[in-house]
Order: sequence, then C-alpha cells, then structure tokens
Amino acid sequence: IKRLFWDAPRIPVASNSGNFLLLDLDPLEGGTVGQVIHHSHEVGPTDVYAPSWLAFLQNWVAALETGKHWYNARHG
Repeated sequence: IKRLFWDAPRIPVASNSGNFLLLDLDPLEGGTVGQVIHHSHEVGPTDVYAPSWLAFLQNWVAALETGKHWYNARHG
C-alpha cells in the first residue's frame, strides 16, 4: 500500500466513523490493482483486506454463512 494519506486512485466503498474500505487502483509494485484496503482516519492506509473486490465479497459471504457476521434488525 502506498503510504499516502489520501490518493485520487482510491475509491471508497464503505465507511465507519471516518474509517474507510477503499478500492486501490494504484498500488505499490507487488500489490494488485483493485485490492481492498483499510484506511484509518487517524493514520491513513493500514492494510490490505482482500486482493480484489470479488475476493472481499466472497470472504464476506463465507463469514455470513458461518455466523461470523449477522444482520441485526434493531440496528439496521
């Protein structure tokens, strides 16, 4: 991950209190175009969550199917 606090070739796909998941369209050499990275509002990019959007969604579905994540109707 390039250690730039913010970079134009990053597309926010989710946020939580100022932290983001971003599609990284301009990774460092060795990274993958389209990798999903975490961006902290305090320190900037921190780590790669998944090598692609598809992999991120597949991981999310697997977590839902195994009960790691669930929908809480009270909190939407």
